[in-house]
Amino acid sequence: AWHLVAARAVSGVGLGLYLPAAAGLLVRLAPHRAGEALGRLGTAELGALAIGPLRAASALAWADPSTVFAGAAVLAGVGAVVVGVRLREPAADDGAPLPPALAFDLLRSRRVVGTVVLAVAVYVPIGAYDAVWPRYLADLDAGALLIGLSYALFALPFMVVAAPAGRLADRLGGGVAFARGIVVLVLLITAYAVIRDPWVATGAGLVESGAQAFAAVGAAAAMAQAVPPARAGAAQGLA
Repeated sequence: AWHLVAARAVSGVGLGLYLPAAAGLLVRLAPHRAGEALGRLGTAELGALAIGPLRAASALAWADPSTVFAGAAVLAGVGAVVVGVRLREPAADDGAPLPPALAFDLLRSRRVVGTVVLAVAVYVPIGAYDAVWPRYLADLDAGALLIGLSYALFALPFMVVAAPAGRLADRLGGGVAFARGIVVLVLLITAYAVIRDPWVATGAGLVESGAQAFAAVGAAAAMAQAVPPARAGAAQGLA
């Protein structure tokens, strides 16, 4: 088991490095459309989440888990090569002062502290689902294929809603988009405690996914709106 836990830690470090850097670059490229850009980043991320678990569940019918892990490693390697070859950072202002090495100075802003709280409110449930969701559905007598399908179905509404949620955040503010999503999330998270059918739970996940898009993209856009574009990557990482 410790091999899997260690591998999970390594992949988590990679994701923790990638997402703030990608989000910060998108905000610097289009600071006045940061919400929409962050929504499209979320669409890509959730699109992969839609494909990955379902493909893995299908592959396990004819391959062992080691083969599935190897395939995932190859895909990650291809992504790394594409980014390394194609990505070019916009030219920096040579006269601009270098930002601090750490982002904690941003916490002097009450607005930044408030947006960090929004991010925590979004990602605590996501972290809980990451650990609990497969066991939760299994306890409701769902098979491996339905569990994989539930991830795919969860991702689809997020993919559809994320960019419009970002445009709403650009127009009215990230906090407005966040508020519209979090109300629905609270109701659905409460409902999971009494749902007893795996298909009903999967259906609830479809509704929750759209609300999650508003809340997550709204929180990320609120952080982008709370700091100068040059500190966007550091602020996203802090959140």
